Amino acid sequence: MRRALTVLLLAALLAACGNKPRQPDWLVNADSAQERYQLVGAQPNTTYTVALNIFSDSTCTTLTRTVPTETFTTNGAGNGEAAHTFFQTGPWPPPTPPTLRTVYIQWVFSSGGVPQYETGCVPVVLGG
Repeated sequence: MRRALTVLLLAALLAACGNKPRQPDWLVNADSAQERYQLVGAQPNTTYTVALNIFSDSTCTTLTRTVPTETFTTNGAGNGEAAHTFFQTGPWPPPTPPTLRTVYIQWVFSSGGVPQYETGCVPVVLGG
């Protein structure tokens, strides 16, 4: 009886899992992409502007475009955040197969027009 109950319980648990894989956390809408910017322990009560430096090469030496996105002000502890949505600008639905291209992005946080923090050179695949 105990073995039958164990097998039945195991079957019920596995049935609840289904056969569909877990959806990844990084999945974004097909028609937009959301970015979230967050500073912790930065200069208090300071206004920062976020811009994306977009490069065509993996060493981030050939700047092709700068895209300003958001401005936000930190609180008295130097913490602040903002979000920005990039909407689909090309034809919808995208071509099949999708046209993909890789760009390299460096996120820059500036205050008073002076960069205060820059990320490394990050490859990003665009398209779809």
